[in-house]
Amino acid sequence: MISSAIRRCRFGGAQVCAMLLCMAAIVGCGGAKGPPRLPTFPVKGLVLLDNRPVGNALVVMHPLDRAEGASVLSYARTDNEGRFTVSTYEPFDGAPAGKYAVTVLKEDDQEGKHVLPPAYANPGTSGLGVTVTEAPNELRPFQLRSE
Repeated sequence: MISSAIRRCRFGGAQVCAMLLCMAAIVGCGGAKGPPRLPTFPVKGLVLLDNRPVGNALVVMHPLDRAEGASVLSYARTDNEGRFTVSTYEPFDGAPAGKYAVTVLKEDDQEGKHVLPPAYANPGTSGLGVTVTEAPNELRPFQLRSE
């Protein structure tokens, strides 16, 4: 069956057709489902730079406790007022309980350059951290400073 399908392919040769058939077979097969989802809890916060809201920034929460399934990243995008709601598996579903290092990144829309000091882009140097509890979490504002 596969060999007859390969012979019928005219555009790009047998190798391309074989590759496409393999890819279709892989996609069609069920597969491992990955690590189990951890329960998530609502997380909301605010990002300020020199006491001004930071809009359109990416907030990433890096888990510090590496238990099974804890290596998944939680993230959010700030609105124009600097407010954010965290997502992990689905939009705005929150984050698993635990301790996190936090990074905040923002690029200039036109030039693509980082707007925030580079230390905030690295979980080891950002100085930002949170603990998510098994309840709704309203975080203290992240008070970032210009260099």
